[in-house]
Amino acid sequence: MQNLDIAPNAFLQVVYGGSGSNTLATVQFPPSVDRIEIGDSAFRQWVESGQGSNALIGVEFPAGMESLTVGNRAFGQSTSEGAIALEFVKFPDGLKHLTLEENAFFTGGGASTRLRSIEFPEGLETLELGYAALAQSSTTGHTTLETVTFPEGLQTLSVGSGAISQHSGNGPTALKSIEFPVGLTSLTVGNFGVSQTSLNGSNVFEFVVFPEGLKTLYVAYAAFYQEATGGSNALKSVVFPEGLEDLSLAASAFQQSATGGKNSLESVTLPDGLKKASIGAAAFYQSAPGNVNPLTRVSLPGGMTSLSVDRLAFSQSPSSLEVLEFRATETPADTIAFPADNPIAPADAAWLWYGVDGANTGTDWGATGRAYDLAGYRQLALEGIDDATVVSRQSDTVFSATGDSFAYPSTLGSFAEPRVLADTPVLPFTEWGVVVPNAERVDHTLVGWCTDPLVDGKCPDGSDLISVTGAVSELALLDPLTTVYAVWESASEPAPDVDPPGNGVTPKPGAPGAGGNGELSRTGADSVVAAMVSVLVLAAAGGSLLLRRRRS
Repeated sequence: MQNLDIAPNAFLQVVYGGSGSNTLATVQFPPSVDRIEIGDSAFRQWVESGQGSNALIGVEFPAGMESLTVGNRAFGQSTSEGAIALEFVKFPDGLKHLTLEENAFFTGGGASTRLRSIEFPEGLETLELGYAALAQSSTTGHTTLETVTFPEGLQTLSVGSGAISQHSGNGPTALKSIEFPVGLTSLTVGNFGVSQTSLNGSNVFEFVVFPEGLKTLYVAYAAFYQEATGGSNALKSVVFPEGLEDLSLAASAFQQSATGGKNSLESVTLPDGLKKASIGAAAFYQSAPGNVNPLTRVSLPGGMTSLSVDRLAFSQSPSSLEVLEFRATETPADTIAFPADNPIAPADAAWLWYGVDGANTGTDWGATGRAYDLAGYRQLALEGIDDATVVSRQSDTVFSATGDSFAYPSTLGSFAEPRVLADTPVLPFTEWGVVVPNAERVDHTLVGWCTDPLVDGKCPDGSDLISVTGAVSELALLDPLTTVYAVWESASEPAPDVDPPGNGVTPKPGAPGAGGNGELSRTGADSVVAAMVSVLVLAAAGGSLLLRRRRS
């Protein structure tokens, strides 16, 4: 036998009027089949009302075939109040092409489902999952499918609308994660494709990993939507791969709604190298009345050619988003569109980028729709160092008198080289701050940095003198450009004619500043300070304790 075609409704069993249960318990295929095509509802079991149950426990397809098509509701099971029977499905090794059409293995009814895992065989090349092909639904119980395993090397994968969706009417859903296989270059996940809804329970789906090598990704409406009534939503990690070029997320793609519980997604990061991004309305919306939503940071790359973000894409109720950042020192997209009448994020979320402070998405970026102000870097200029060498106070960075770098919000004690994208700043960024550098000059010692121009080589009364060695060596940058002036002391100059307050140290005879009898000299010249003008721009990567990455 080469091919086996099973006609639609061939072994369909339906019980009406609450009069009993389905009875077909086993299906055995011949071992010599090369190809099987199973028609719509061929082995479907349905108990229309009453407490009757389904009977078919498992399906095992024979080895040796390369192509298999399972039609609409071919093995679908549903009951009103009774038990659903399907517990296992086994696909054969050697299978190359597999199509599961609409509701092919859908199980649903009053009771809990039983199917716990689906594993597709190694060597499979094309896989099409139609509408609700592996979906589960229980009105008074819970779902049970925990794992779906895709083989490495899968070349084509289509996940249709509701294909792996779950609805639990009284308890938690079961699917915990999805890892799509390496080897795909294009992927579409249909409407409600892997969505979960739970009444009187929680949704346990925790993470989704999109594969390395993926170039184009389309996530349709509510594809990973989670809604929990009386419980929480577990999705906390969405990993988009480096190298992804075209990303389209439809409305509510990863939306979370929890009543009586909490949501889990804490951050959204789109990868470097992304060229086109379209983020639909409420794509990452979070709602959790009476709880704090955990999403605090959204990070978007530079270098994009097209960016579109629709209304409420990153909005929350209640709101907790702290920063929406662009990892860019130049406009991150050639065309940028935001909605004109609705925000895309909570009003108190800060917009950050790695360009100049005070930029605006409308006037400076040319983005259409609502305009947003951007917090960026501020500059510090050092004067009086023409014949000096500036020395970094950070061992892991390079700070030179000819380099430019940027200071980002709430940066304390960090420097970054020019145009190096800093690690994401840590909140709250209430200021742009730096730890001032030290400097070296022949026959001189740097006393500190004065915040105002020097008068006769000294820091004027009323000006701040920032020490490079003392406890106070931090400087907040309050303006786009802040200038400080080096205050030098000559190494050959006699010491002042009085001890500094609280010093209590008397120089030894013959020491600089000491008289012949060991007493302090009264005739030494005042301190001579050399101030020469040059400008150095320095910066530090952002955050209250922001770490840097070196130039790669």
